[in-house]
Amino acid sequence: MKKLASIYLLAAGFASILANPWAPLAVRDELTVYMKQIELGALYHQTLIDEKRKIITDSICLMVKPGNKIQGISEMEIQEVRRYDWNGDLIDARQSLAGEIGSSEWKLRKHEGAWEHLTITAGSASKQPVDEVTENLKTAREFMQDIKSGNITVGKIWTDTKFELMSSKPITIVTTCTKVLKGLVPHYHFVNKDNLTKMAEVMHIDGAGRTILQQVPPYFVAKASKDVDTMPAAPGRPSIHFSDLTKIPAQRAAKKNERIKLLYAGDFSLHESVVEWYDTGQEEAVLKPLISVCQSGNVSADLKKFTTATPIMQTGDDKIKKLAAKIAGSETDRCAIVHAMNHYVDKHIRNRDVATFSSALETLKAGYGDCGEHAVLLGALLRAVNIPARIVYGLVYISSRNGYFYHAWTMAYTGEWIFADPSHGKFPAPRNRIPLIIDDSGQNLIYLASMLDKVKIKYTAGE
Repeated sequence: MKKLASIYLLAAGFASILANPWAPLAVRDELTVYMKQIELGALYHQTLIDEKRKIITDSICLMVKPGNKIQGISEMEIQEVRRYDWNGDLIDARQSLAGEIGSSEWKLRKHEGAWEHLTITAGSASKQPVDEVTENLKTAREFMQDIKSGNITVGKIWTDTKFELMSSKPITIVTTCTKVLKGLVPHYHFVNKDNLTKMAEVMHIDGAGRTILQQVPPYFVAKASKDVDTMPAAPGRPSIHFSDLTKIPAQRAAKKNERIKLLYAGDFSLHESVVEWYDTGQEEAVLKPLISVCQSGNVSADLKKFTTATPIMQTGDDKIKKLAAKIAGSETDRCAIVHAMNHYVDKHIRNRDVATFSSALETLKAGYGDCGEHAVLLGALLRAVNIPARIVYGLVYISSRNGYFYHAWTMAYTGEWIFADPSHGKFPAPRNRIPLIIDDSGQNLIYLASMLDKVKIKYTAGE
């Protein structure tokens, strides 16, 4: 009788899989997120299988509520929803990031039979065509089937592709099993690595497919609620600063007769947008001398594209245009205009840490923000009076904290490209700044993740 019952259950299970081939993907995870052992927020993940409509919906939500324990970051919410058809092919996807100043949204959808990517910030949207989207759930299903069936061995690899929404680029994700823990409820350890951020994400999943731990060492760790009580208490100081996680220590800034040298670690490489600023070698790059004196000159036609609006710099908006005209007044000297606008943003936008990256309009309305908000507002104002401007993301040396920290500022073309740093009130701003990415839309910010913990800073004698 027991044998017949086992056969019946096996047959019933097999029939269920035939009726719903995506059943192995059904999962719901709730994890608590920590930074340096201090609770940061919560991470939710759920995959719903709608047999009636033949749609699979995969949802992720990260809610950040740092309270007063973590400085340098405010409350925010990140949501991502992907929908797939019964063949496992992607139907559409959207990602949103909302904070106290404003919100941004990225969408991938089909319009009139063709894929398109949308970026929506402060109510304005920009579109761009996408050649091909091959994202499919079949590898994810195979992965979960292997976990639930116990068909896992150390070294087994799964390779998948996804469309990364913020950067609007397809990525390849390689998942490798690194440990198998047998028992009443087996556990498996995995490492995920993608070709875009190149960061190693650690995951612990039990035999039922539930995520027990998700970690990006040494920055964040998310633990399943039932395991939260195993998290050690935060020692010592009552709070930490968010930026300390990515600090690159340096006892001093570069001297006037020294050049900054980046020493590569791991698979780090300079982003293509900043290569021209460096003398590059196989395992290092030396920053070229930056312009320290502003000189006004002509703007060539090929630079006019840097005076148009972007999703984060709404140059054509009436509020931006009127303010830009007011600040510039009757001045015609480009250097004088950049100086005046840099000074205006420095004095009228309060420095305040925010979690999200806001647009120029959102920053102008809020009246505060961190370095990113200052940079995009200055960029929008400059573009509004036909001065080419771009946004630079990189590192800045903070003497009071003995190190380099991630930072954003603006570069303007006055006859040559020159740095302006409105959140620090400096123009020109040639010293103690290391450009890593130039990005006018926000799409390349994810590349900063690929640089974390992969560069050291030294100084070398100048020429």
